[in-house]
Amino acid sequence: MADSSRPDLTGNDLSERLTRVFVDHLARDTPHFGGGGPGYYGVRLENIAPDGSELDLIVTLRAGERYCWSQPGCHFDFSSAETWSGLRGDMDAQGLRELPLPRIHSLRVVVEEGALFDPGGLRSPPLKSRGYVHEHGPFPPVIEPDEN
Repeated sequence: MADSSRPDLTGNDLSERLTRVFVDHLARDTPHFGGGGPGYYGVRLENIAPDGSELDLIVTLRAGERYCWSQPGCHFDFSSAETWSGLRGDMDAQGLRELPLPRIHSLRVVVEEGALFDPGGLRSPPLKSRGYVHEHGPFPPVIEPDEN
């Protein structure tokens, strides 16, 4: 008899739900100069472990959008327990409560030609990208110890 308390996650369903987790999380990023929101970043996952415990994250900085810079810390701080706590909440909202937080094996940042950069909000006009890719990782989940 199947355990009805556990989500029935096939490969595609898991991929779609985990992608939604990262899309939702990144949509809450609000740059100091405004913008952000749904569609601000392109998000794709690859090499997802069958149990969701590890994955590669590809984030695209889009042409015509204005960003502070292309380095990961400007957009998501995977060294912060707060970031991982937010991802945990997003996973729970997607019905993935039973899964562990995934280790991000590789974070690939794809900067499209024409993405605009305004580090510190001091550039007028902002710098226009020629397009490039850089990778970072791995990023294991950071969890604050329980305070008892």
